Amino acid sequence: VSAGYAAPEVFQGASPSVAIDVYALGVVLYRLLCDGWPRQPGVAGAPPEAIDARAPSQLALHADLLCARTRGATGAQALSRALHGDLDAIALRCVRQAPYERYASAADLRADLQAWLDRRPVVARNGGLLYRTSRFVRRNGFASAAAAMLLVASVAGGTIALYQQHRVRMEARNAEILNGLFEKSLGAATLSSLDGAPFDSNALLENAERQLRIAAGGDNPRLLARGLSSLARAYLVRGDDERVRRLLAESKSLGGGSALQHARADAVQAHLHNLRGDAPRAERMAQSGLDAARLAEPGVETALLRLELRGQLARARWEQGDSEDAVAILNRAVSDAADLGEEGSQALAELLALRGETYFRLRRADAAERDLRRALTHLDGHGPAMRNHVRRLLSATLVHNGCKGDAHRIAAESLVTSLRVFGQTHPETGLAWATISKSWYHCRHDARRTRIA
Repeated sequence: VSAGYAAPEVFQGASPSVAIDVYALGVVLYRLLCDGWPRQPGVAGAPPEAIDARAPSQLALHADLLCARTRGATGAQALSRALHGDLDAIALRCVRQAPYERYASAADLRADLQAWLDRRPVVARNGGLLYRTSRFVRRNGFASAAAAMLLVASVAGGTIALYQQHRVRMEARNAEILNGLFEKSLGAATLSSLDGAPFDSNALLENAERQLRIAAGGDNPRLLARGLSSLARAYLVRGDDERVRRLLAESKSLGGGSALQHARADAVQAHLHNLRGDAPRAERMAQSGLDAARLAEPGVETALLRLELRGQLARARWEQGDSEDAVAILNRAVSDAADLGEEGSQALAELLALRGETYFRLRRADAAERDLRRALTHLDGHGPAMRNHVRRLLSATLVHNGCKGDAHRIAAESLVTSLRVFGQTHPETGLAWATISKSWYHCRHDARRTRIA
């Protein structure tokens, strides 16, 4: 890609991303609209000037007659007027300096262009009630006269809709910022490991927390609350209970009454209590989170959070002796996760793993093996910790089912991953050693290695 089509972050070594692709599409759009560039491209391999992009309508003022007539306008002024407004907003959003300010996907860009063609409001314009009304009038000239009589009654509803749209946009933007922060931290860790430096997950998390607090500043408490609950999950895996409690307490205090944030924090706390064997408190937190999630805005994120909370509720019910209810909860949750398709893939894997573990405890080893093998197929590309957990459960199940050929191999993979991800002193590594000890005994009949394990 030539320098003129490359996003600013490309010249800083950024990895390929949707945001970079959207920027390139935006430059193509500029070329089609006015035969101009949003920013003056440099020489080959050099970044464009780091200035705010000029709108296509401004560039069109300097277009020659051939350029204007090729685009159906009588001259430069007419072309500029045609591009002013919606098309300016769409093109400018594609080429924002900050990646998170661009369209989230090419599909979103296409939707806005289609909205312009249909004379409907475009998202990039971020227009108010008057803007949306003008688009309605352009589409429905005759009906607009009657609609005007209802304008006053619609103001209140329009205000509520705007507020809801603002909240949705803020949540989406916060998600993009968090993804960028955590990807940056993980990228730094990867480069460090390539250089031969030891991987330090604690330092990685501390750096991510520093970057999060800088990004949130003092004017985005929702971003900070959401990021802290995500960090709490990471510290939960490390077994740092005190840090988990501190981060969750701060996250809840910053949530500002957000039902979704309340449910996020409750999900982590329910998981913590289940890990520490306090099933009654885990059940209370899971139920509290489910109650909060019912009040949250509907959407994929809310649906995934409800699935996580139901999984924790099922685990808590099992530990309190209610195995029948635990399996019933998991059966419904697995079905709902499958209905989400690709977006529910990881949630489905986690629920299948939990149900497989439950079946194994109920001595339904064949059903457990089916669930655990199915869970592994949904975990391709996801984190090693969950894959390791499922491997450990599957190996134990295969040993119970008569030591099928790959039980020992799976147990060895589980141990190697545990040592690399968790270290030598983590409980997950202890469980991996216990799993491979059974494999050495039942599959290889090696008493010496069994004792060592």
